[in-house]
Formats: sequence, structure tokens, C-alpha cells
Amino acid sequence: RGKQFSTVLGLDVCDQTLHHFSGEIPKPNITLQPAGLVSWGQSVSIRCDVMDGLSGSFIFTNAPSSVIQTINSNSSSATFHIAQVRLGNEGLYQCRDYTSVCFNGEFLIKTSTPASVTLSN
Repeated sequence: RGKQFSTVLGLDVCDQTLHHFSGEIPKPNITLQPAGLVSWGQSVSIRCDVMDGLSGSFIFTNAPSSVIQTINSNSSSATFHIAQVRLGNEGLYQCRDYTSVCFNGEFLIKTSTPASVTLSN
């Protein structure tokens, strides 16, 4: 098991040391803590989990898909923290996992369903 890859003509190609799957790999699961409405200045954690045994680079985005943080992880989860929620933090968040999975000769990239950060009045 490894995260090695080779580059051929600028394209990433799966290496033999990676996980190889032929079945369906589920999307990453995204959760907010706390869930529901949050207060101005409150801290929020946005966690992304993938299937056990996988790891990789987790890309956290907000709508429409601006990258806000990339976390390289050796575990099956990563967490993005908002220290103090402000108006600009409201919106939909997603995580994208670039795992160490090789599927049909290509790296598998899965995106979570969106999770919403909403300020209470």
C-alpha cells in the first residue's frame, strides 16, 4: 500500500503499489459540529470521512467550488476548522478526497454531498 504514482505525458497514472478496487467506493461523508444553526463568533468543525482503510488528500471547498484548504492525511478523515464564524463563512461546504485508490487505471476522486453553515439571527 502506498501513495506513489508516475507521471506520463503530464497525466497521473496509477502505480502498482496503490489500492485497487473494482466495486463502488462511497462518497466522502461530511459532518458539521455543531450541526444546525450557528451563532456569530462560534467555532465550527467540518469533518470529512472516507471508507476505512483509505487515505489521501482532502480538499475542502465552499460554493461554487473555491478551495479553502487542502489537508494531506494518513487516516480516513480530515477536519477543517472555522475559529469564529462570520457572515462570509455562511454557505455550502464540500470535501473532495483524492485517495490512494486506483480504479480502472485512474486515481479515484469522490466529492461529498454539500453541508450548510448557517448563522442564526
